[in-house]
Amino acid sequence: MASYWSERRNPLLSLEQMLAEKTTLRTQKVTHRNIICHSDDSIVTAIDITSNGKLALTGSSSGTLSLVNLDSQVVETFTTTKAGVGVRLVCILSDEVRFVFVDQANRVELRDLSNKEAELLLDQPAVNVTCITTLGVDYVLLGCENGELLLFNLHVKQYMYEHQAHSEAVSQVNSDAASLLHFVSGSASGCVKLWHVSKTRESGSTSQNINSLFCSLGGAKFTPLWSQVWSHDNVYPHPITALTFVPDYKDIMIGSFYGNK
Repeated sequence: MASYWSERRNPLLSLEQMLAEKTTLRTQKVTHRNIICHSDDSIVTAIDITSNGKLALTGSSSGTLSLVNLDSQVVETFTTTKAGVGVRLVCILSDEVRFVFVDQANRVELRDLSNKEAELLLDQPAVNVTCITTLGVDYVLLGCENGELLLFNLHVKQYMYEHQAHSEAVSQVNSDAASLLHFVSGSASGCVKLWHVSKTRESGSTSQNINSLFCSLGGAKFTPLWSQVWSHDNVYPHPITALTFVPDYKDIMIGSFYGNK
């Protein structure tokens, strides 16, 4: 799959290009509903939705976390962040029974959707976290303001690998749900990069098992092999504000802004 990505002339797909090329965008009429998830004196600062579109996890400026069933509009509230500060980022894991959030104090915590009281403070990053995404079932990627990407293993609650991905802050990161091992990152300078992560033995021989990125097999430990598939500089003159893979097309849509827009 990596070779397929690398052979594409330009896999980036911006909204402006879609409109200029008269690409058809399918839309449908939707109804608008207001669901009260947090107190009136707070604002929603982070949101993530499960893959089936039925549950939404939201975080607020007051440090509250709420899980909303979008069908029944039932709201479940979790205990507030331990530091008592606002939530900046939330990410529902691929198993859709756990989630990770980052608060204004840069604390990274793991929570269980079925246990509203359980808290697990993870190994804390030394620099400010700017974005987050899942990678497979038990791993998350954290983008940081110093341009690093941190790969976190939830089995051992520690950062397993760090990589200097950009010279500027990582503003967005998103994984490809179809491949598990591909993800894309965007920077504050408008650069977009596609990455592939596999695993390799400490001796250097590559393992073909992609069920997990790290494992111990017969006493042989595995570490990540992190490779850049392609890089596009100055896609926009401003920070990348949104990134997503287009399902079934192996394209990437990106978002940014111009001036005050």
